[in-house]
Amino acid sequence: REQLEKEIQQLKQSLDLNQEKEREYNDLKQKLTEEIEEYKKKIDDLQTQHQFQENELRQEIERLKQDKTQEQQQVAESLCNELATTNTEISTLRAELDAKNAEISTLQTELDQVKSTISQLEERLHQEHEKQRQILTDLLPSDIRNQLSHDNQDFNQWLSSYRQLFESSIESSKKILQEESAAVKLENDQLHKNMNDIESQLREIEKTVQYKEETLLTELKSKDATLENIRNENEQLNDELQRLRNEIQRLQSAHDATISEVSALKLQLDDRFLVAAHPSPVDVDQSFELVKHPSSVLSSLVIDVRAEQLNELIRSGKEALEHQDSLTQQLDKHLNDLHRSGTGETSTSSADESTVLSSSDQQS
Repeated sequence: REQLEKEIQQLKQSLDLNQEKEREYNDLKQKLTEEIEEYKKKIDDLQTQHQFQENELRQEIERLKQDKTQEQQQVAESLCNELATTNTEISTLRAELDAKNAEISTLQTELDQVKSTISQLEERLHQEHEKQRQILTDLLPSDIRNQLSHDNQDFNQWLSSYRQLFESSIESSKKILQEESAAVKLENDQLHKNMNDIESQLREIEKTVQYKEETLLTELKSKDATLENIRNENEQLNDELQRLRNEIQRLQSAHDATISEVSALKLQLDDRFLVAAHPSPVDVDQSFELVKHPSSVLSSLVIDVRAEQLNELIRSGKEALEHQDSLTQQLDKHLNDLHRSGTGETSTSSADESTVLSSSDQQS
């Protein structure tokens, strides 16, 4: 009986001890639950604050991107307008040069015709002189001989009549020749005057073309300087993009390391929850150790939340960088096309003007 009472007493003591341990476990569980709720609240507050800061940062990034995009579009539109104006001026100058070339060609054709007429008149006058000399040299003796052979009149009367006719014919021929010479001289004077006027016009055209060339070269140099400044800005943007890429790579490495740590912490947390869910007298110390160190569990939860936020931030940064790269490449391509088209048209225009000037000098 005493042995039975001792066993009953031992069982009561064991039961009281187990009940005390159960109360302590419930108290610790309640305390742990309250701490977890408090940490969850803090995490929610931190998440809300971080979300607000992230939204502000995204709005700032969008504003900066829009400001930069608008500035680049304004610069590109300004360059396009200036290039269109320059092309219009070049086309106008080409049209004026073509008109002047056509006018010069017409005047040159007329000048050639006048020169040909003068040559023909000179040749005709020379032939007429030669013919008259031949007539004066050969005709008179032959006529006299013919008169003598076919005419029964007195030789002196015939000679007197012939002399009068001959002198009258000579006077008429002289008058005609003088009129033709005066007309030819007048035409020559007019042609010389026209040629001088044409030379003056050509000199004025040459001066105008030279001035336009200098003006266009100055404008092109100014545009080249502007394009160079834009390229420098693009290089600075590319450096900034490279810096952001390096920062993203660093964050990605940190993210990978964090994921590894989170995985390890999750495994530890699972093991500890299993131990806490199946308490035994042998593992009492381990349960107390889990209760004493709840920070690792909460840290893993915080790390999970921050890892997800970091992933989202990295994805947003990558998308922003890809969009910025695309805009930068499009702007570089557009500016290079503008620069090549402007330089090509100016070179062609200069070559055409040089050809026109050289042909004008040869004609003069």
